[in-house]
Amino acid sequence: MKIRYLDQLIILLICILVIIAFGVIGCNNTEKVQAVPKFEELSLPPIEVTIAQVFDEFEIDSIAAHDKYNGKRLCFYDIEVEEIDTRSTKRYFISGNGKFYLRSTSLMQNVEPGFVLNLVGFCQGFSDISRELIVINDCWVESVVGDLGTDEWVDPY
Repeated sequence: MKIRYLDQLIILLICILVIIAFGVIGCNNTEKVQAVPKFEELSLPPIEVTIAQVFDEFEIDSIAAHDKYNGKRLCFYDIEVEEIDTRSTKRYFISGNGKFYLRSTSLMQNVEPGFVLNLVGFCQGFSDISRELIVINDCWVESVVGDLGTDEWVDPY
């Protein structure tokens, strides 16, 4: 009877050792994978300019202005809305030599002539061959004068 229990105990120990051996062998053959945290690159703050400044630079040397401003985020303060797209759905507004497209089409529906806005958007250069307007796309907007229907300023940075 003692031998029978001893045999069962030996078989159990052998099974445990085999399981441990497979575990050790399996862990040693795997590549060591380390989790590398992903960090988002910090974006540069927008360039503070006036629409007249950007327009003048494009008019003087469009290639240099294109290199300097195109695709860059620009910040405009106290832009007064002079004219609005008159289509059934408002798409843009004009101020000075700038044609501004807001990021939010629903906010654009609330914009009226005379509003004064702070904007951060991306410069796209001249709007057409006439070279009369500089296009600023994807604008975040904050109202200085006028009600856009929201009190919420979304930080674009």
